[in-house]
Amino acid sequence: MPEKALRDAEEFLRRLVASSHDCIKVLDLEGRLLWMNEGGMQALEICELGPFVNTSWIEFWEGEDARAAQAAVEAARKGGTSRFTGYCATMATKQPRWWDVVVSPIRNPEGKAERLLAVSRDVTEHKRNEKGLREAHLQVAQSEERWRSVFENSAIGVALTDLDGRFLATNPVYQEMVGYSEEELRELSFLDITHADYLDANGALIAELLKGNRKQLPMRPSRRRSITIQARGTSSAVISGTCGRPGSASAIRPLSRRRRPHSIRRRNRRLHSRRSSNALPPGGNLQDGPRHDGRGEFTAPGSWP
Repeated sequence: MPEKALRDAEEFLRRLVASSHDCIKVLDLEGRLLWMNEGGMQALEICELGPFVNTSWIEFWEGEDARAAQAAVEAARKGGTSRFTGYCATMATKQPRWWDVVVSPIRNPEGKAERLLAVSRDVTEHKRNEKGLREAHLQVAQSEERWRSVFENSAIGVALTDLDGRFLATNPVYQEMVGYSEEELRELSFLDITHADYLDANGALIAELLKGNRKQLPMRPSRRRSITIQARGTSSAVISGTCGRPGSASAIRPLSRRRRPHSIRRRNRRLHSRRSSNALPPGGNLQDGPRHDGRGEFTAPGSWP
């Protein structure tokens, strides 16, 4: 009866080791392969173990990984336990695999190492996730760099505010337009620099914007020292940060830097009409006629605007 129980225990242990998805190997003290479990053979795509028995397990690895394996064998031979992560492709189809490897001694009754145990776990998916995470972090960093370049070098004023309308960041053009430094703006809110004529209306519009009822709102900032700037701008709701905290992004540009298209068209129509009605008569004086101002528009003496 005790013998049967012992055989059953040995059989159970054999099945347990054989069914493990880890690659379990027994090495001699020089690191040569003596045995491998069935799960390990499947993981490495080894159909017959015979050709690999008594070959160097260290030579399974290459480069830095081979040196790590050599160091692990030497440490285990002296009674220590070592761990490393290395790359070793499968034998048949050369599928890329990364392994987390632990090498430890198998001791005799006197406590000295007589064999070595090497257990390797497939961590390929984890490595791929690490690579994907690194690439994602790199993409985020590149995106942030692109945004910062646009933000700092934009020809229009750009500002970011928090949920309460307080300035988080402003670019140099925005600071120049409103007449405040970045440090001063951080102590102010969007409404603090809003033109008085639009203060109440913009307060209501901002509330709608942050509720999601609007995507954009017009804005009319007022320059410091009560000098009004003629500018056109919009403010848009944005969600930023890992917690998804809402805020707004504003962009303004001065109208004084370019004429409004409809004004140019209207003036040109008037000029064309007056040129037609005031054509130079025969024998007339050229000085009394319309003059070109060198900018693509015409002016005339007298009552002409």
